[in-house]
Amino acid sequence: MPLYQGKKYGEIESGDRCIIQRRTDSVVYVMIDAVGHGAAAKKVADIAQKIIQSSAKESLPTLIAACEAELINTRGAVMFFAQFYPTSGKLHYYGVGNIRCYLISRKCCRSLSSYPGILGRHKQHYNLQKIHIDLPTSLLMFTDGLTEVKTQVIPQLCRMTPRHIVGFLSESWSENDDVCCFCEYIYE
Repeated sequence: MPLYQGKKYGEIESGDRCIIQRRTDSVVYVMIDAVGHGAAAKKVADIAQKIIQSSAKESLPTLIAACEAELINTRGAVMFFAQFYPTSGKLHYYGVGNIRCYLISRKCCRSLSSYPGILGRHKQHYNLQKIHIDLPTSLLMFTDGLTEVKTQVIPQLCRMTPRHIVGFLSESWSENDDVCCFCEYIYE
């Protein structure tokens, strides 16, 4: 699993992370970017990670609601949740905040939308998006420590493996923010 993580320059800890749960019928991917940096952000990310890890059998809406409830009295976090069902090719997802998520195939690069906001700060409405994937596809997720994928780079990403995508994007990290970047084949 190609994953890149980094801490803001001068910090010892990070509030950015990726969690993957391989379930019997699906795989759940969650990207977390706690507000701020350092130990305070790590504490918020730890809370979200604990909820996710202890909810391995919960539905995606239940998992999102549990994260939101636990983050209410914290600085909050932006998060992206995706659940892929390999046997049916269905992907359910929900994002809040500025985490970037893309589906990348040989033919195209599709951005998955997020809602504005921060989990734990304002009540969110869980409107899961549902799509079908029928081509070999990679899932790319990254926090705002990396720059947005520029349009002229998309044709290059479509020809890269997940490992190369993470390596290529991590080169743009400037150490001004925590970062977490993940890419994996979800449908081959």
